[in-house]
Amino acid sequence: MSYYILIQAWSGADYQKAAALLAKMFKMNPEQAAEILQNLNLGRSWKFERAVSGEQSGKARDMLERLGFQVELLAVKQKTEHLPVKKETEKPSTEETET
Repeated sequence: MSYYILIQAWSGADYQKAAALLAKMFKMNPEQAAEILQNLNLGRSWKFERAVSGEQSGKARDMLERLGFQVELLAVKQKTEHLPVKKETEKPSTEETET
C-alpha cells in the first residue's frame, strides 16, 4: 500500500538539521524546507504531494519523528470500482427534426 506523508508540526531543537533533512528527503531546495518549517511553527501542516511506498513511508516517518516532527501517514485509496460500460442499443437518429 502507498501513503502520503503529512507533517503536522515540529517541536525539535535543531532547526538547521531539520531543514536540511527535509530538503534532502523530499528533494527540495533549502529555502523551501525553511519555509515549510516556518509554516509548521505557525500551525500549518504540510503534505508531500506524491505517494510513497509503505516501506519508504515508515522509514521516513521514523527519521522525521526523531528530529521532532509530528508525522501522519495517509493511506492512498485504491480505486476498485469500475465505471459501468455504456451499451449503445439504439443508433443515433440521422433524421433532421422539423421546426
